Amino acid sequence: MKPTEVDKILAGHTPVEVVPKFGEFVPLARNGHRFLAASDGLWLEAVRSWGRVVWPIAQQSKVSMPFGTLTKTVELTFGQVPVACLEAFMVDARAASPDEVGGVVIWNEQTDDIRYQRCETIRAGVGFLRERQPVLDDGEHVVVDLHSHGELGAGFSGTDLKDTGSEMVLAGVVGRLNRATPEIVMSLFACGLQIPVEINQAIRSATAVRPVAV
Repeated sequence: MKPTEVDKILAGHTPVEVVPKFGEFVPLARNGHRFLAASDGLWLEAVRSWGRVVWPIAQQSKVSMPFGTLTKTVELTFGQVPVACLEAFMVDARAASPDEVGGVVIWNEQTDDIRYQRCETIRAGVGFLRERQPVLDDGEHVVVDLHSHGELGAGFSGTDLKDTGSEMVLAGVVGRLNRATPEIVMSLFACGLQIPVEINQAIRSATAVRPVAV
């Protein structure tokens, strides 16, 4: 291997490390991500102030590799999202329907407070949304990114998936707002990975929405 200086910088930011077969696996201690070579393939470990994900990227069983094993892990520092945050977004989504609207759930790592805030709509209609997210104070993090699909079904469109980029965020989409019981889907996105999330696991108490499989 003959890496350039740029290659070395990239490797320093997102290293590839081997999971020890006999030694101790030490979790990533900083915000960022790294790739892990395990006995069954390549995994991703992504860490933010509000959560940590360890998830497989490419698994295989044909080639024996002398590495350790990993377990799928999703840890949310802030716990669960208060149902009041989702209910507040539902009010905004119904008011905007059939146009789309966005909102975020913000967690303060210093006070452990969680609040909902509607995003500023720049341009919106049926099937599209341009928005501006709120400016955060020190110690605040967007932990849930929400947007509505009006009367259309809930689901992550190609544009939604592209918008997540390489960020790590819990995202939710609400649709069928013309019905008494709207639909909702939630996923955790981490560096391009999409991990479906059960609504009852993410929300602190039950709410009147119908989960839809991702």
